[in-house]
Amino acid sequence: MLKIFINGLSGKMGQSVSKIANDKNYIISDAIESCDIVIDFSHPNNLSEMLKSSIKFKKPIIIGTTGFSKQQFKTIEKAAQEIPIMYSSNFSDGVLNLKKTIESFINNSSEIFSCEIEETHHTEKIDFPSGTAIDLRNFIMSVDKKNIVKKKNLKALVTAGPTREYIDPIRYISCLLYTSPSP
Repeated sequence: MLKIFINGLSGKMGQSVSKIANDKNYIISDAIESCDIVIDFSHPNNLSEMLKSSIKFKKPIIIGTTGFSKQQFKTIEKAAQEIPIMYSSNFSDGVLNLKKTIESFINNSSEIFSCEIEETHHTEKIDFPSGTAIDLRNFIMSVDKKNIVKKKNLKALVTAGPTREYIDPIRYISCLLYTSPSP
């Protein structure tokens, strides 16, 4: 039976992971040293201690926490030389499909356009723009090999409305590509 330690168990995502783990009859461990894997949906301030304990007890980690600084990402990369680490700003199928749609749109377009990422979250959301918005911005910049997206206009904002909009200078194109249900 798989034993998991959930770092951030009391948070929204921690509770969601806990429910799934219970549904699958996994054991929720109360200590890193007695688990098989660490799942982290906590806060960037918890990173250092979690990594130290995970390295000490040789436990793999899945990290879904967002809001890390560049230095914290370097710390994660260094720790990944000692233990297996998987990081994602968003593990949903919806975001994966959104990225595929964005990539296809960019690769099949020849027109210059601007892209604006807007998002709305629950009132307890700590990091904004969210890790998902930042990841989408970076993803768009990485797949735009033809430089058709005006990078200076590519930004991540927290505003009303869970829409992702593509705007070009000649016409306005807006479509709801992804809405994430609350955990």
